[in-house]
Amino acid sequence: MQEKLVQYVNGRGSRKNQREGVLLGCKHVDGDGANIVIITGSHVNIQRGDRYDPQTAMRIAEGRQAKAFGSGKNEIASSMRKDLAHFSDRCHRYFKGCSIILPTLAVSQDEQD
Repeated sequence: MQEKLVQYVNGRGSRKNQREGVLLGCKHVDGDGANIVIITGSHVNIQRGDRYDPQTAMRIAEGRQAKAFGSGKNEIASSMRKDLAHFSDRCHRYFKGCSIILPTLAVSQDEQD
C-alpha cells in the first residue's frame, strides 16, 4: 500500500470555514530505488461557479500524482501557496529521509494582467 498524507484546504476571508481544495503527498520509489514524495493538489475555481466535492478533488489529485510521477509535470493553483508551504513541512516530518518534489505554482489569469 502506498503511503499518503492528505491536507484539506479551506477558503480565505468570508469562505474560511468552507473547503476549497486538497493537497496530497504520496511516497514513490524512483528508477534509482530512491524514496521520493510527490506533492500534488486540486483546487476548486469558485469564480467559475464550481462546487467543491471531496471525492472529485481527491480523484483529481491522485490523477495528477500518476502524471507527475510519469512526466515530471506538476502544477497547483497559486492560491494554495501558503497551504503548500505548511504541507511541505508536514511531509518532511512524516516522510523522513525522502526527497520532496514540490509542484510549481500555476499563474492565474488575474495575476497575468
